[in-house]
Amino acid sequence: MQRRYHKLDSDSLLNELRDSMVALHLGYDCINTDKHGLDARKSQSVEFLEIKQVSFSSQSWSATFNDTTLEKAQVFKDPRTTLAVGVWESIADLLFIVYGQHRNIGDYLERKFIECKQAQRRSTQTLSLSKLLKEYGFYIKPIISAQKCQDLLANKYGSCFRDRFRDD
Repeated sequence: MQRRYHKLDSDSLLNELRDSMVALHLGYDCINTDKHGLDARKSQSVEFLEIKQVSFSSQSWSATFNDTTLEKAQVFKDPRTTLAVGVWESIADLLFIVYGQHRNIGDYLERKFIECKQAQRRSTQTLSLSKLLKEYGFYIKPIISAQKCQDLLANKYGSCFRDRFRDD
């Protein structure tokens, strides 16, 4: 498959496949296969999706923003931009997606970028799934059963976020 589609970098191919799965589950049908830019958009509107990936076995479930810039921060202030975090059990087993929009994510990234620039260090930021759900009002789209998702979240955070589930 890699040779057929000229995708010889395995890491990039895996990321494209994962991004595509998350995007399609959320109704975004145009996938960006370039290294730069937002990961997906809806073909019938001007709605964009930025996708982060998290391993189920990771110590912390967080969206990581590497090399944040002011331009990246501005993107998250735009109500047409949605952030999605796919939680994966293995290389191809998507468990659930945490997704939503909130202008304060852009404000947070901008503030942190400025702090890092003043300290002369690389601007890499993280936002936990718990914070995205509690403070930013994000939703959960279960791929496995909703009950299993609730159990996983309860085990991880002590709360199952029942009111945050959507299956649209």
